[in-house]
Amino acid sequence: MMRDFCDVETIRERLSLYGWSSLSVRELLATVVGVARVDGVLDGLSDERWLLVAGIDELVQRGFTRRQAEMFRAAVELALQLWQRAQYHERYHVCSPKAAYELLRPLVMEFPYQEQFFSVPLDSKNRILCVRRVALGTVNAAYVSAREVYRIAIQHSASCILTAHNHPSGDPRPSPEDIALVRGITIIGETLDIPHLDHIILGDGVFTSLREEGRMRG
Repeated sequence: MMRDFCDVETIRERLSLYGWSSLSVRELLATVVGVARVDGVLDGLSDERWLLVAGIDELVQRGFTRRQAEMFRAAVELALQLWQRAQYHERYHVCSPKAAYELLRPLVMEFPYQEQFFSVPLDSKNRILCVRRVALGTVNAAYVSAREVYRIAIQHSASCILTAHNHPSGDPRPSPEDIALVRGITIIGETLDIPHLDHIILGDGVFTSLREEGRMRG
């Protein structure tokens, strides 16, 4: 496979003339790790999107310096949080489970083969205060801390919360573990006086609302 020609002067010239969007992935990465390191980072990597979820030690193993790896992880996280914020208006109303599904579906597609869990604090009029991915796991599991779910809600002075997670299998039917987790979050919300409005399970073009199914409480 032919590679992009990658040298410092070519990158600088194209950047000056055409902007960042004119650069290839290899060239963009070279501005982070340097031209001398970029081939080592990408060689044998079947899917460049792996870099989005790689840990600092994994990046170092592929050729980043530790400082470069730390800065890269910080930049990725910043970009993802800003991108998430751009996906909804700060006064966007969650008026139905379908509206919640439409809001979260683009975020799920960032990591379609991993299970993800989201916390969405809302104000008294069900307007979104923020969207946070609180867990990113494997193809069939993501460790979720109810404490983190409500920490975000309290931080944003939320009146209530919505939670959601995806099933990479595409089937949105809840498992017994899903139901137990959601019921636990609901009970904690009652204790904190921050109602848990609903939990949405996102599948492949379909979703399940545990509130509509009457499965938020035992």
